[in-house]
Amino acid sequence: MGNVNFNNLKQRFILLTQVFAVMLILGLGSNIIYAEVADNKSSDSTLFAAMLNKNWQLKSISKSGKIIFEPGKKVVTLMIDAACKVSGRSVINRYFGQCELSENNTIKWKEPGFGMTMMAGPPEDMDAEQLYLKYLKQTTKMVVKESSLELQSDDGELRLLFDLAPS
Repeated sequence: MGNVNFNNLKQRFILLTQVFAVMLILGLGSNIIYAEVADNKSSDSTLFAAMLNKNWQLKSISKSGKIIFEPGKKVVTLMIDAACKVSGRSVINRYFGQCELSENNTIKWKEPGFGMTMMAGPPEDMDAEQLYLKYLKQTTKMVVKESSLELQSDDGELRLLFDLAPS
């Protein structure tokens, strides 16, 4: 073996570590998750990244093209962080869970499902809360637009539409 310059190896290691860190931050070199844009033909990872760590407020739930729930003054929110931890408010209680995001705009809700605080409220609010969580678990696909997020079932019949929550 010839002489090994450890200083040079150390510098190369540091440089490779820095390049790798930048690649991880930018999402390069790993499976990048793409989000559909408004025309449903092209994809843009920047829009997907923009949906993470944002507080999304439910606007409506529709099934087969018919709106079946609008929260009105009730606050229903969703937030997904970069580690796929899910949290939000479901009318009365706060909920939490985990998901798995992958290419082709798919989302999988991890078992055992959502945990939540256990506060009581009016029966109609508790029913609305259960309805939201039931339908949220049935979504498998996401469409991200600039200021909206839509979660859909496999067949697209179920749609949960969210807008960015007011600050």
